[in-house]
Amino acid sequence: MDKINVINKKKVIVCLVSFFLVIFLIISIIVFPKKEEKGMNALVVEENVKLYSIPEENNKKVKKNISKNTEAKILDVVFEDNKEWYLVNIEGYKGYILSQNIDYYGKDKLDKIVIADFSEHNFKDAFSSVNDVESFLLKYDISFVYIRAGGRGYGEKGNFYTDKKYKEFKSACEYLGIKYGYYFLDEALNNKEIVEEVDFINNFMKKNKTNLSVLPIALDVETHDGKGRCDNIWNNRSELVSKLIKKLENANYEVILYSNANTCNTYLSSLNTKFWLAYYPLESFIPDYWYDKTNQPGVSNSQMMKKMIGWQFTENGVKHVISENIDLSIFKKNFD
Repeated sequence: MDKINVINKKKVIVCLVSFFLVIFLIISIIVFPKKEEKGMNALVVEENVKLYSIPEENNKKVKKNISKNTEAKILDVVFEDNKEWYLVNIEGYKGYILSQNIDYYGKDKLDKIVIADFSEHNFKDAFSSVNDVESFLLKYDISFVYIRAGGRGYGEKGNFYTDKKYKEFKSACEYLGIKYGYYFLDEALNNKEIVEEVDFINNFMKKNKTNLSVLPIALDVETHDGKGRCDNIWNNRSELVSKLIKKLENANYEVILYSNANTCNTYLSSLNTKFWLAYYPLESFIPDYWYDKTNQPGVSNSQMMKKMIGWQFTENGVKHVISENIDLSIFKKNFD
């Protein structure tokens, strides 16, 4: 009987010890969370890359084969046998990868200001995942990104909406450390709707502003082939847009205006703002000249050209250079 009691006591002690160990582990996780490993966010850019346990290409200690577009964190740089290696953490595995097989976003790539602007439609035409977006940004050294946040629909009701994929694009920029901004579609018919749009933009920015979302807010003001709710008020549109810009500036937002170059030349060129204009010359390269060399409508409008800081030169990528159907622009440095 005493023997049974001793055994039972031991069981109780073991249970109590186990219980307190579990409690201790839970408290440790809550009070002392694991610190995020410091390093440079990167992406594997080749297929079937070997992750080695030591920085030697001919050794047989391969920890893992890594597929293209896998996210990684670069922890250190090592030189071995005149080759550059990165010590990385990939999916919880630490090891070494040859530097040519991995890439990251850095300021040294900002030799030209090329901007991509994205919306949910790009997930139909170009991307299937956030990793695809990250790979695109790295591959083509995109300097900045504009993301469609949403806006007012151009239908009769003019309901507000947010872009269904803006968080994915935001995530890609945040991961790579690429500066970005948001653009909003304006379809305000009167002063009341202007106030509604300012409130919509302000609420969105409060929820989504980060240290990297530093580009000016871009207001998208376009025609819709006679189907838009504002298509019949273009003679008064500049006055409404001007009020919207002023209210946003009074709320401490920097603003630029996006529109078709011909539309801007006809209706909006007198606005006191910076312009980002669209005209597609159907060229097979990224232009190395400015819009005023195109001899298109508006280039003789000195008032407009002085305020033009961005030129969207394609909506379908660049033939033989960038195959993805993406809107691309070139911007003047420092946005001025």
